[in-house]
Amino acid sequence: MTAIHRWPRVLGVTLLISGSAAALAVLAVLIHPWDPVAFDGRLDPSLLSLAAGCGLAAGALLMAVRRTPAFWTAWGAGVLLILASLDYWDIGSWPAAGFLGEDFRSEALFPVGLGLFAVSLAASRRMMLRYRRFLAALIVGSTAAAAAFGAMMARRPTASELSYADARSKLESLIHPELESYVDDVDEVIDGILENPDTDDAEKEAQIESLSKRIEDLEAELARYDARNDEEGRIVVTLDGEEVHRVLGYAAAMGPDVPMVRDYAVALAASFPGAYGPSPTEPYRPGAEGMAQILAIHRRVSTEWTYITDPAFVGPDYVSPAYRTLAAGLVGDCDDYAVLTASLVEAIGGKTRIVHGHCAEGCHAWPEVYIGPRDRLGTVEAVIRRAYPSERLGCSVDGKGGAWLSLDWELGRYSCGDDPVVAYQRLGAAS
Repeated sequence: MTAIHRWPRVLGVTLLISGSAAALAVLAVLIHPWDPVAFDGRLDPSLLSLAAGCGLAAGALLMAVRRTPAFWTAWGAGVLLILASLDYWDIGSWPAAGFLGEDFRSEALFPVGLGLFAVSLAASRRMMLRYRRFLAALIVGSTAAAAAFGAMMARRPTASELSYADARSKLESLIHPELESYVDDVDEVIDGILENPDTDDAEKEAQIESLSKRIEDLEAELARYDARNDEEGRIVVTLDGEEVHRVLGYAAAMGPDVPMVRDYAVALAASFPGAYGPSPTEPYRPGAEGMAQILAIHRRVSTEWTYITDPAFVGPDYVSPAYRTLAAGLVGDCDDYAVLTASLVEAIGGKTRIVHGHCAEGCHAWPEVYIGPRDRLGTVEAVIRRAYPSERLGCSVDGKGGAWLSLDWELGRYSCGDDPVVAYQRLGAAS
């Protein structure tokens, strides 16, 4: 075997071994109730699971004897389940979601996806394989395994949650240029100055002195600013010795129960007094009064909002808590708007979620409110038509037939929403 033919197999074995090691680490965290703030806050289970999936998928491709339809089916299913385990998609809309149950945790799909990579390698070695039987066995076996792991995960509520968004943020922070490596760069610059034959000694000394002054200024600025994670996963920013906590993620930024947020919400809703829902048995479906209250909140926030971009140096997206956005005077970017609007609607009894999408300008976040089963929107539609006679009701429908009204900058319209993914939805609120 020549070297040119040997290296793919060597690389494949390396990827399989490293991917398996990362997968075992993730499985240990998922099965054992450990605190996921391990790995010094740099390599969390979400990032490890993404690395494990990539390594095993690439290793299986390189090590496959024959890339048959059976191989591609098992391999592709493994990739899909790994991404689904990271909440890349809303698995509630999948055909098998009803069988798996409402309390099914997407993390249970991770070990099933790993197993499918092994199945794909085994299938690549079989010359005679009846594809239809193989496909049926694959579907039944994967669903049964997912249900079994789901039951195991449900009994371990402290197990870590996997998130594609968290993995991507961690990866971006890892590959971002680190200032601690600037020493080698400085040495190269100084060597270039000293070795330049076109400058005399006095000019070289002046250039090095100027460089030293710039480095001192930079180090002084860095000494003022320090960021780290505290025990609750928040970012603690130290500026001139004063610590300020910065939240991470939408769940921590939401604040429907914060008095300042609650007071603001009920003050806006007070123009349309009454119960939010039509009956106690349907607490999350707004009635006529509840829908009018939602419109009042959206109208005030959307018309008085001032768009301000996040600071560029903070790395992963900066999310402002709802109460701080209120205190600042309704300013921030799209995710700050989504957090505040969703918090205000939840403060009057609604059920919301925050959705991510993509467009030419980049990523976008917007809030949505649950308005009931798609086939029972008569009252809601009537209220919206009275408030916005020329607007059509634009909403998305989840896997259970529930309708969600967009509360983007314009009611019912998406300013930018290709490939929408649900990034936040409060737990325990059934459709």
